[in-house]
Amino acid sequence: MVFNQDFAIKKTPNKWFWSAVFLISLGGLSFLGLNPVLIGDWWWLLASYNVLMSCVAIYYIVCAVSKLKKDNKNGVVGTQFTWSFVKIIPLLVIAPVLSFYLFSFQTIQDNVERSKHTYNNFNKVFLDQV
Repeated sequence: MVFNQDFAIKKTPNKWFWSAVFLISLGGLSFLGLNPVLIGDWWWLLASYNVLMSCVAIYYIVCAVSKLKKDNKNGVVGTQFTWSFVKIIPLLVIAPVLSFYLFSFQTIQDNVERSKHTYNNFNKVFLDQV
């Protein structure tokens, strides 16, 4: 008889946990992008949060992939298809999400600069008229 006792920490968190992790990261990115003064002082907080959550995600991914490989060796039905699907996930999900994340940061900075320019022009025109 084989006893398969996986630790509770190997159970993956649910979808709401990962959604919250992404939204917190995106919210922090937006907040820092809207306040350029804070980028110089608090960039490390967002970077360390993203690194920490990436390490947590990598741990769960490694646990899931090792379990999938073990099940594939044992001949569990469906693991071969799942393994072939897992191989294309980085191209389908990770690259677009990362590019969206970096594009959002640049867009926020561009919008802040554009609004500063517009505000300065408005002030200049207003002061000239007064």
